[in-house]
Amino acid sequence: MATGSDNSRSDFSDTNNSVKTLIHRELITEFFIRKDTDFKRLSEFRHRGWITNKEKADAYFDAQRKRADFANAKTQNIFFKMMVQIAEEMHLASNIFYVQKKNRVDFRILDICMAPGGYTAAVLKFLPFAKCFCLTLPLEKGGHDILIDKSRLEGLKLLDITLLIKEYSDKLVPHNYPGKSDFSNLRPFHCHKFDLIFCDGMVLRTHSRPEWREDTEATRLLLSQLILSMQRLRSGGTIVILLHKVENWESILTIKAFSAFSDIQLFKPVKKHNTRSSFYMIAKNIDIHCEAAQNALHDWRDTWWEVTFGGEKGFGEKKNPDKDVVLKTLEEFGDQLIQMAKPIWKIQADALAMTDYAGGGL
Repeated sequence: MATGSDNSRSDFSDTNNSVKTLIHRELITEFFIRKDTDFKRLSEFRHRGWITNKEKADAYFDAQRKRADFANAKTQNIFFKMMVQIAEEMHLASNIFYVQKKNRVDFRILDICMAPGGYTAAVLKFLPFAKCFCLTLPLEKGGHDILIDKSRLEGLKLLDITLLIKEYSDKLVPHNYPGKSDFSNLRPFHCHKFDLIFCDGMVLRTHSRPEWREDTEATRLLLSQLILSMQRLRSGGTIVILLHKVENWESILTIKAFSAFSDIQLFKPVKKHNTRSSFYMIAKNIDIHCEAAQNALHDWRDTWWEVTFGGEKGFGEKKNPDKDVVLKTLEEFGDQLIQMAKPIWKIQADALAMTDYAGGGL
């Protein structure tokens, strides 16, 4: 869980977009507005929240960020319990904690970006026999306190998962990269295979990192989780991934990729974080050995290298898709994605309708 994220206003603004980024986002937005009434309604509330009532929205999100960044013990515990409740709601919607009796002897879960530990706590509540392994950012680097009893964990590593070079590439860190010494050759829990993996990482404002990583950090974090989870998953297992905005290009590509080698369901809590763009992709019965899965993994590894070490300066570069690629993807996958996304868009639109800054109770 990442309560102090940079994404609390991502529904309404993105001031660092290039012209090309705006063009591909406009194409996607226009497609979904034309095709779906729930998305059209959500877009209207977003416009009202950020454009029409900008000052009111700013005040709301500023207060929200301060609560997250400077959370006391009581607030941290509230966040922790909320994540347990989200996991419970997720289970009711998708049965993620169902385990056949024959598989209970060695059922393993990996919680990536675990702190404060709400998902792992929920696992142990439903599956007390589960062997839980966790990765999370250390406190001294801006991570969260771990509130779960550590004695119940089989393994815990405190590290920045985006710096595990051996996981994401066979190449060496370029000799002229200014943060070369930050990378690690560790491959945490590489001898284990997991049945259920949570990828709950979000970019944290409290995370101390070099300035040159800012523009690509969210992409690097998502790719790191995707690669790491696929390289640790037992075939037939389940991955739960936190994403933002179904209509974001990276979300579309992630959902499309997994739909080729797993059973996909999108989930958003009805009450928790319901005004935010965040949602979860639940991928079950993942065939990690099939060609589609291996091709996706290969593409993610190549893209991780590009956003980490690519570009003119070698600090990482995030490339935007060509118009033809976007249009082809929407033509091939857009209607299928809408059917999955409709409940997500409706939950957020209904929640925004009840806010002062976006809906005024409409």
